[in-house]
Amino acid sequence: MINKSFYNKKIELISLEEIANKYEIKLIGRDNNIANINNIVNAKEGELTFVTNLNYLQNLETTKATACIISQEYLEKALALNENISYLVSNEAYNLLGKILKLFYIEKNSQIGISATAHIAESATIGNNVNIGHNSYIAENVKIGDNVTIFPSSYIGDGVEIDDNSVIGANSSICFTYIGKNVEILGGCQIGQDGFGYAKDGNKFSKIIQLGTVTIEDNVSIGANVCIDRGSLENTIIGAGTKIDNLVQIAHNVQIGKNCLIAAQTGIAGSTKLGDYVVFGGQVGVAGHLHIGSFNRFAAQSGVTKNIAQNSGDLYGMPAQAKKDWQKEQIAIRKLTKEYFKND
Repeated sequence: MINKSFYNKKIELISLEEIANKYEIKLIGRDNNIANINNIVNAKEGELTFVTNLNYLQNLETTKATACIISQEYLEKALALNENISYLVSNEAYNLLGKILKLFYIEKNSQIGISATAHIAESATIGNNVNIGHNSYIAENVKIGDNVTIFPSSYIGDGVEIDDNSVIGANSSICFTYIGKNVEILGGCQIGQDGFGYAKDGNKFSKIIQLGTVTIEDNVSIGANVCIDRGSLENTIIGAGTKIDNLVQIAHNVQIGKNCLIAAQTGIAGSTKLGDYVVFGGQVGVAGHLHIGSFNRFAAQSGVTKNIAQNSGDLYGMPAQAKKDWQKEQIAIRKLTKEYFKND
């Protein structure tokens, strides 16, 4: 159930045929009106549901939904389970769901204009239609583009640039950073802080000054409580279209390519460079000064300790290795432990 306290409904009814035409997809079954979207267990008559994971396909037998978003891959099985409802068929079913949700709903946002309690330096440049929340601090020579929203209690440091249509979540600190267009940064992020740079100095460690910056390119999404350190001499770069989950640490001089996906609690050590379309599952650890080629995918809790060539496929384990090698290793370990402990 979508809570109306937090989201406004933009349309009340739309026909399946209208949806199919709008997104150039196939409609199988009757053309009915849809008033809402709901999950497959709770959906009622007049509502659209979805199956984007095979684990939920069996629920089609009992769903009360009027129609279902389905991938071409699952369509034959879906029709065998329930041919009484209509289907919107897409090769990118989850993406289609996201588009239809945006068609129906928009997040409520009561924040309009610039709060009287926000501090804005005289040298700052503020674009059109900008929202700046209570108790936010905009420092000297900041440049903020059009349609930017900065939620309450955020700090935007000297010289930071935020381009058009970007959003900064509450309680975030942004310094030594350039932010591109259409960037979303959720609450509690620390971006542009000192990198972890120390040198042994006799019997102690001395700090190495960090003189680089952070560049966040267009269409990047950054989850809550993410830390991205500025570079030491090089810049830390997050490539266009990359999506970063909550609680991720990205160290100084790291360069991440375009359209990468990085899940929660991943840590990337300093000066490592990623290509494009790299995927990290949760809690992946990456050593420093590595090169990871494009189009690689790492399973959760993998440990990356060496350079990885482009198109190395799916990698698992510690150290990260090809899936088939990791599977053989796991089988061998289980056999050895069973043999060793067989008399216990």
